[in-house]
Amino acid sequence: MTTSLKGILCMCTGVLFLALGDAVSKWLGEVHSPLQIIFFRALISLPMIALLAHFAGGLRKLRTRRPGVHLLRGLIYTATMVCFVWGLTLLPLAEATAIAFVAPLFVTLLSVPLLGERIDPPVLIASLVGFVGVLIIVRPDGDAFQLGALVLVGAALFYALMMITARRYGGREHLWAMLFYMTCVPLVVTGCFGRCCSAGGSGASYLTSGCG
Repeated sequence: MTTSLKGILCMCTGVLFLALGDAVSKWLGEVHSPLQIIFFRALISLPMIALLAHFAGGLRKLRTRRPGVHLLRGLIYTATMVCFVWGLTLLPLAEATAIAFVAPLFVTLLSVPLLGERIDPPVLIASLVGFVGVLIIVRPDGDAFQLGALVLVGAALFYALMMITARRYGGREHLWAMLFYMTCVPLVVTGCFGRCCSAGGSGASYLTSGCG
């Protein structure tokens, strides 16, 4: 099997698991708050990332000299997840996913002022065509342009910022460190908010019931 074919299979597998994760989040959103879903998602992911880092060369790969950058990326990731999971509870899964595909356009446009990159005309045209497709789905002058659509556009924007920061600092920090600390932040943030949402300030009720 060639390297290119392995890469294609890995990408397809990754997209499949992302779609399954979105479907599960949509299902859980019917009975749980977005904060709960994000909390447990991070809680399960964190030890798995640490385990993979251990087998990929040791936990020393989690060392960092840029804690501020990881905190910023973690906060952006938290905002992305809150908006996306919230949007999944407001719109059908297919429509929510389609709206989220506006993220590549934001990445393309933000790469110019934030990374100093140039946009080739074919790339710009393709991005604009994709944006038109999103507008057809959202229909700004119709009933579909509601809170859910705005929230998901916000999720796409935050996701684009996360990709921009990954591009800017990815060459200076190890992959496992970026993933690990990016996942730590939403775990802490949603856990803290959970205590505020819980009756009597008890975290147990937050972890077992909705936050509203």
